[in-house]
Amino acid sequence: MNTYPGRFKDDPTWPRWKAMNEFWHWRQRYDAWKCRRSNPPKDHEFWLPPIYVPASQYGDQRAQPVVQYPLTNPFTQNVGITKYRFEMWGRPKTAADPSQPSPSMIPSLSLLGDHHHRVHLHHVNGDAYRSGISEVFTGSGHDRQPVVLPDPYYYRVQPGDQWRFDVDLRNRHVDPADIDPAKPVQVVQGPDVDWVVAVKWTITVDECLQDRPTRNVVPFWMVMGSSAGGGFSSTFGVVANRPTTATATEMPIDILRQDRKVHSGVTGVEFTQSFTVPFAGTLVYLFAHIHTGAASAVLEDAAGNQIAKWTPILSPVKHPTHIDDFQYVGPTTPKTVAANEQLTVRIRYSNDPTTRDGERAASRTLDGSRYDFNNDFEMNDAMGIVIAAINPS
Repeated sequence: MNTYPGRFKDDPTWPRWKAMNEFWHWRQRYDAWKCRRSNPPKDHEFWLPPIYVPASQYGDQRAQPVVQYPLTNPFTQNVGITKYRFEMWGRPKTAADPSQPSPSMIPSLSLLGDHHHRVHLHHVNGDAYRSGISEVFTGSGHDRQPVVLPDPYYYRVQPGDQWRFDVDLRNRHVDPADIDPAKPVQVVQGPDVDWVVAVKWTITVDECLQDRPTRNVVPFWMVMGSSAGGGFSSTFGVVANRPTTATATEMPIDILRQDRKVHSGVTGVEFTQSFTVPFAGTLVYLFAHIHTGAASAVLEDAAGNQIAKWTPILSPVKHPTHIDDFQYVGPTTPKTVAANEQLTVRIRYSNDPTTRDGERAASRTLDGSRYDFNNDFEMNDAMGIVIAAINPS
């Protein structure tokens, strides 16, 4: 009995090319299954070399210029990264430490969980370089959210890819000698402490891509203040020095404050900028990076429909300018985007210094001290980035 009608060569409704195509897809699935039985996806850990992060200077959180690390790509075949996360490890610097930190110091470091109110991973970005391509393919902000691409998607790594990481670390401890009495707001955060810090990058790698050779994603960065939507860093001011590429609209906004309550009617600004997706594909993952003082980040399609929204959750007990996590509302299934489609990013920031001062002054760090600093820094260090992982059609 013919239980597979239309699947035999004598049936004209089933051309031979369809039969061959079906057999090929079956063979790809079988090869991938066989490969994963002996070589399942596994985690790989990479350490960026430790550095000393000195106590910060008043009015400037940045205690260490952005450090660039080359990192060896160990893979000798095409593989797919399906997950990644960044962790910060460190400890206070001691008098016995050498003048230059070395990888041998890494075993002495501890995972910085409750201590990240003292040393702050502002951001880390990873660049991939290969023939004809230079792209920022990985990154994390101060919230340090892990990235998990939905099955069956992955970021492709090829043999010979060169990696470079840019790391921005900031030490919240302040050298008393750097406090300027003439400033209207003083910093109170205990004695100055230098730290030794290293960043660990953990990725989950699938080496068996036979059944999904075209499911790789390409990162598309939508950076507020960037004229072409490229790059990965563009800071701007909330009141002055606003981005010329964005439209700024004064409006009352809602803020989810550190007491976990929504405070309505706060004086704010909405920055709006559109970006053109250069290729058609499937949008499979989204994440955002915004600075403290932001009330929300929203991504919309060309028709003005909301695709995703991020609402920052500030730490109530750790560092008062640390974003612990996001309330995220986004697509539950991959979304198709067309070539040259316009996507719009909307970022809302508070520009009410009284509200922002009160928000920080109400917070206490774990060691009981109060942290506060000059408004001008936050007001001129705003950022709004949405990154989309797109599988090209």
